[in-house]
Amino acid sequence: SVAPASAAAAKPLVVAQPVTVTAAVASPPPLAPEPPKPITTNGIMSQPEKPSTPVADLTALSDITGGDAQQLKKYIKMFLDGVPGQLETVAAALEANDYDSARRRVHAMKPHLKFMGMKVAAGFADSIEQLCAEQREPDRINQEFAQVQQQCEWAFEELKAKL
Repeated sequence: SVAPASAAAAKPLVVAQPVTVTAAVASPPPLAPEPPKPITTNGIMSQPEKPSTPVADLTALSDITGGDAQQLKKYIKMFLDGVPGQLETVAAALEANDYDSARRRVHAMKPHLKFMGMKVAAGFADSIEQLCAEQREPDRINQEFAQVQQQCEWAFEELKAKL
């Protein structure tokens, strides 16, 4: 027989292991690896060194296009035409402390980064999106966005050479 709803509601809830909510809230797990620290010489910040491997890995895109050079160039051109403007809108939103707008714009940019095989930039974009949603760690958001911008600049150079 089934117990009446009031009897079921009266049963105490048993938790197998105690949970400390304050500890979970006070120190949430990291969203992405910390970005590399800027290189400084005599207090002057310098740009990080470009990786020895390509920033944009076009392997998946090449597979998707069946190795068709014209199709590959079409997608590269779309990336080069669209992403610089997206970076500018994200930068403007962050400058205005409009984290909701920055989150939406980074979210819209992520597929382009992933499509071009830019795993590092896409990882930072994931982290930025989450941090903006929670509106926390603005310094980290700006550091990670600077990394995305740098990765994109390197990718722009690489991809222009393929057109």
